[in-house]
Amino acid sequence: MTCDESSATGESDAVKKGTTDEGRDPFVLSGAKVLEGVGSMVVVAVGTRSFYGKIMMAMRQGETAVTPLQRKLDILAEQIAKYGMSAAILLLITLTVKYLVNCALAPEFPPASIMFSQFVSIVIEAITVVVVAVPEGLPMAVTISLAYATTKMLQDGNLVRQLAACETMGGATVVCTDKTGTLTQNRMTVVRGVVAGRELQSRAEARAFFETLPRETRSLLLEGIAVNSTAFEGPDEQGNIDFIGSKSECALLGFGKVCGLDYRCERADHKTARVYPFSSEKKTMTTIVPVTGREGLFHVHAKGASEIVLGSCTRMIGSDGTVTELDDKARAELQTHIS
Repeated sequence: MTCDESSATGESDAVKKGTTDEGRDPFVLSGAKVLEGVGSMVVVAVGTRSFYGKIMMAMRQGETAVTPLQRKLDILAEQIAKYGMSAAILLLITLTVKYLVNCALAPEFPPASIMFSQFVSIVIEAITVVVVAVPEGLPMAVTISLAYATTKMLQDGNLVRQLAACETMGGATVVCTDKTGTLTQNRMTVVRGVVAGRELQSRAEARAFFETLPRETRSLLLEGIAVNSTAFEGPDEQGNIDFIGSKSECALLGFGKVCGLDYRCERADHKTARVYPFSSEKKTMTTIVPVTGREGLFHVHAKGASEIVLGSCTRMIGSDGTVTELDDKARAELQTHIS
């Protein structure tokens, strides 16, 4: 069995599952998709105790990281507080000494009530210096500047959902990204192909290309697409109806759907006699189904690496639907299409 665990691990590579005796991982992570193979499983954890649930809980409980600008502002505020406190202490000492000297040089020493009132005034002046030194409008000014930066980045085609991301993306010089699913749609489609001597040039020509094929060839092609696959149609993460499974199988089913294929009916009409799941050793997947109305005859549908499948073939279907021997000339021509 092969699983897609990219939703939990971020790795797009398919992960093979098996027993510990085979040296493989026997656990299927929650949120993973089965791409190939079949099997039975035992649920050992659900909800917050599952692997996916632990990730969600960690994200919910995680603290917001401090941005470089916030770190610099914290250092600046600390320095301003230190300088303001130093200035306030120096002012307090200077004014106190000045007042005491003036009192000593006066003809009459002032009474205690007047001295106390003057000392209170000096302390208030020192506290005022500390209060003024603290930049109360700095956080608001930073927020306004970041909000303005989001509008400028939006004009450049960068959608920013968090203000803190402005300074991060604004200071980025190199952006490294994985194109699959990020710069692409993370899906495959059939755009080129060769069937019965006819060549498909583009995705838009799929329906017209299919109509040009002989009737028996069309039936055999749709049968192979439907039965030699483990993909199926169902709701995705967003609730949209789409094909789920191996990307290549989803692409083939999508091609068949454009050509009018109802894969459910095909699978119901053709019960499989034997299935050989895809493996990296064989690089092919093979499904054997009995021929309807002909006892003892079977169709063997194989898909996988083109050169491997071609190497196992001995006959081919011509443009008129007749079966002919696959000679060296035809094999070389097909090899050029593959390469």
